Amino acid sequence: MGEPIQSTDLEGRVDIEPVSVPAVVEICEFLRDTDRAEVYANGYDDVLDGVWTSVVQSEQAYVVSFEGAPSFVFGVSIQNDNSGYVWAVGTDDVNKFSILFARESRKWMNQLSEGRSYLWTRSFMGNPVHHRWLEWCGFDFVMASAQPPHGLQFKTYARPCA
Repeated sequence: MGEPIQSTDLEGRVDIEPVSVPAVVEICEFLRDTDRAEVYANGYDDVLDGVWTSVVQSEQAYVVSFEGAPSFVFGVSIQNDNSGYVWAVGTDDVNKFSILFARESRKWMNQLSEGRSYLWTRSFMGNPVHHRWLEWCGFDFVMASAQPPHGLQFKTYARPCA
């Protein structure tokens, strides 16, 4: 599921490691309400089932822990057109290291984009924190559309790869 991401800017308080079942279970237990709603909007009644499905479909998946507590999980699945579909969910603990998190996110996206033509994602319309984060990471809004199975509105974002 990927190699650990190393960074000298994390001040020893934040770890980024390949995904593990216990970490994903803990994150899902304390998932932000808007991320929980996004998992539901994607058709999953069980949060752990939805997040784990994303992990299993990913070429790379990582857990970000703050002071030992799993706080965020993200990954990329490779599509037939050589694009990478990125996804991410987290707990409110991300707020404890939000500046550091934001700064490092761009680096993480650069790593996920290696060998890809572009990265893209869909984000539930009711998750403005994700929208701001995606824009911070260099994604551009492409379009809004209703998505199955509930017909809820999602925003599609894309980011060219270098």
